[in-house]
Amino acid sequence: MKFQLADQSATPPTSFTYWVIPSRLLAGAYPGHPDPAEHRARIDALVDAGIRLFVNLMETGETNQKGQPFVPYDDVARGRASEASMRRYAIRDLYIPTLDTMSEILDAIDESLANDAPVYVHCWGGVGRTGTVIGCWMLRHGLAKPDDVLKVLKELRLQDQERSNRDSPENDTQRDFVRKWLDRDSA
Repeated sequence: MKFQLADQSATPPTSFTYWVIPSRLLAGAYPGHPDPAEHRARIDALVDAGIRLFVNLMETGETNQKGQPFVPYDDVARGRASEASMRRYAIRDLYIPTLDTMSEILDAIDESLANDAPVYVHCWGGVGRTGTVIGCWMLRHGLAKPDDVLKVLKELRLQDQERSNRDSPENDTQRDFVRKWLDRDSA
């Protein structure tokens, strides 16, 4: 598949997201919200934007800064679009996945895109784990090179109105993982 990265004219469906591939691959923060009306509005916006696969990188028991568990959203998404689904690939916050897990995540994204089912990749804040996955996916598809992948990611993330000022991925371990992904993915 041939992909074209989003440019400055891309308009994401919510203030906490950014298009990687317009109308095909979206990334950002946890899409739900503790308030039921806001929760539904956020999920509706993503489903209305065409999202059919939610790739959740959060651990099952994660909580927000107030210690509240995250509200599940897959039932709301399926209520709007019966073909919507969620796949969880739990990665501990501020950590990296195993090589096999990263390959599984990228394969799931590619499979969904090949089936014309747009994808939303998220973790809690949409910065560390999400940036790690998106960086590796761009490298896999030749949309960036190891020496410029973090710059390309930073430019894409300018669409995120809430967190574009934060470095993504968040730490040196995640950034090194991304820069070295091509060597690992082809092994």
